[in-house]
Amino acid sequence: MNNTTNLSSFIWSVADLLRGSYKQSDYGKVILPFTVLRRLDCILEPTKEQVLVEFKKRTSEGVDPTPFLTRIAKQSFYNSSPLDLNKSLAQPTQIRPNLLSYLNGFSSNVGDIFEKYEFDDQIDKLEEADLLYLVAKKFAEKLAIRNLNSNQVFVYKPATKSCVCYSLYRPFNGCFVPVYQDYCHLYDSKHYSLAYYRGNYGLF
Repeated sequence: MNNTTNLSSFIWSVADLLRGSYKQSDYGKVILPFTVLRRLDCILEPTKEQVLVEFKKRTSEGVDPTPFLTRIAKQSFYNSSPLDLNKSLAQPTQIRPNLLSYLNGFSSNVGDIFEKYEFDDQIDKLEEADLLYLVAKKFAEKLAIRNLNSNQVFVYKPATKSCVCYSLYRPFNGCFVPVYQDYCHLYDSKHYSLAYYRGNYGLF
């Protein structure tokens, strides 16, 4: 089973959770930002602990920690929250505040992405439908940065950005077209961070 098949299967499994609470045309409002979040989560994982130590040190000194944290993270973005996606799931009843706290820990250039997606609104809607924990858990468990030989886990690779768009467009007969176009506009626009990620971070 190849990565595109894995991703399509994964998207269908998330859609099964959303069915009844979301219109098909709105599934991408959940799937795309969660996909971006999990990708960033994976990118930052290797340097997470070092970043947290440096963040505490620099804030106690009263200096801007940004240049120090980006250097340690080896990226042009960082997250200063002690949480990650998996840790946000540790207390199922606290998933919403935990997830929002985690999102707030991202540097501002990443925060702009989630604002564009209106991700806070989707988190609230998922919480009201009792779906937030289930959806977040699925992304945390089923999307990973490695596991190259696994048929159960989709592997993030820089070349798969187009697969994300295509897999969202195709399964629902074009119902994702507005989200698909919005995402690609985000990806190409000079005014939003995803275009910057393409050149510098290998986000997808």
